[in-house]
Amino acid sequence: MSEPDLDPEEFVLIGVLVEASRSVERKYRGGFTAFAIHDPDGPWIDHVGIPEQRQVDGVAYRSLRDMGLLRLVSQRDMAETFDLDKRAFEVYDDLAGRDVDAVEQQTLGRLRSGRLDDRLFGSALAKWEKAFALLSSSDGDTNLTAVGHHLREAQQEFALAAVKFVGRPVADLKPSHARANVTVALGEWSLVTNDDALASIDAVWVAADKLTQRLEHGALKEGVPLTWEDARGAVFATAFGMSEVARALRT
Repeated sequence: MSEPDLDPEEFVLIGVLVEASRSVERKYRGGFTAFAIHDPDGPWIDHVGIPEQRQVDGVAYRSLRDMGLLRLVSQRDMAETFDLDKRAFEVYDDLAGRDVDAVEQQTLGRLRSGRLDDRLFGSALAKWEKAFALLSSSDGDTNLTAVGHHLREAQQEFALAAVKFVGRPVADLKPSHARANVTVALGEWSLVTNDDALASIDAVWVAADKLTQRLEHGALKEGVPLTWEDARGAVFATAFGMSEVARALRT
């Protein structure tokens, strides 16, 4: 049986559900519950692997259900419970090209299961999701520059949100200086006090910045064509950087 070709919204949703499931030990996983299933903006999903109920794209939700990737368990007037079919994991892994190492898997799971506070970093995570969806789409290299643009916006919004979290004003900060703004946040409040550990977080941000810049500019400076691996490196460097800063701030 051929695997379905998911659109970006469907891919993002199946990623949220699969990673939420994988973030919890099998014996504690249980099923998912979708509330307000007739809401035109989409239902709200509840699961032990999602810290707070999360509204998802309604069209994508119904499409995954119609494909059989979501198995309906029970249904009431405004809510229904469902499990993930085994094929949901296979389809997601296949489309995401999950030839990633353990660090990337852990980082992806942390971001996509909602463990970074959506109230603080929701906008940044949404931009990162767009980059990840493009990375996993079927459009190939034509989307690599767009991946870079989404990542740059994610980095900038995440850094400003981190500064706001520690109580520093952001009016005098330049959004484009994401690395400097992260340094401000960590300097104001961080449970990581080891200089080497802080330096490693900074190094990740430097790498993410350079890789993203290469994507944004189409590698014109280097004169070497962009590849999918360039985008993959930038996407996961950005994800790892956001995850590590959030851990240091304990958001």
